[in-house]
Amino acid sequence: MKDEADQYEQRWARYLNVTHSKLLASLPAGAAPRSILDLGCGTGLLLTKLRQHYPDAQLTGVDRSGAMLDQARQRLPQATFIETDLARLHLNPRQYDLIVSSSVFHFVDVALVLSQITPALDPNGWLVVVDYSGESWFRAVGWLYDHFLEAQQALSRRQLARQLTAAGLTVEHQQQFRWRWYLLQVVTAQPASPNRHYP
Repeated sequence: MKDEADQYEQRWARYLNVTHSKLLASLPAGAAPRSILDLGCGTGLLLTKLRQHYPDAQLTGVDRSGAMLDQARQRLPQATFIETDLARLHLNPRQYDLIVSSSVFHFVDVALVLSQITPALDPNGWLVVVDYSGESWFRAVGWLYDHFLEAQQALSRRQLARQLTAAGLTVEHQQQFRWRWYLLQVVTAQPASPNRHYP
């Protein structure tokens, strides 16, 4: 696992640059989150970029790979990192102003993860997700990923929007984009709460 963590950023450098750039470009204008959670944070690369945007925010990363988190802790010693599966998260209500996730949702039970993170969002908070889109060839070979990578099937644009809505979130923006032969999507959502404050 240590070797995998060491090679991760080098192997996926171009992909990470594209997906992280899309996620960062989708952050709400004028937002000033005080607390940020990265689901599947890996080596902490995305959190490092978020720190550049929000230097005063408290950063938390969750990942099930201890080797990945070792690198993340070296990169961001001031951040909090939790080693656990996303299906076993225990978060406090309204704990985060911004929750992000990059290329993780196709590995997890999305409905289960959303049921745990939605209550942890502040009523004025944001969820921003980048992941594969099920309309691509990724769906056609989904059985291969299921067998070898323990991945769930990537959700289509419509399926992800439905999952977010069912979890009590309002989709504010959703866009598909391509990288090489992959079709991906980025989505931003907020709690569908009558208590939300609009400036």
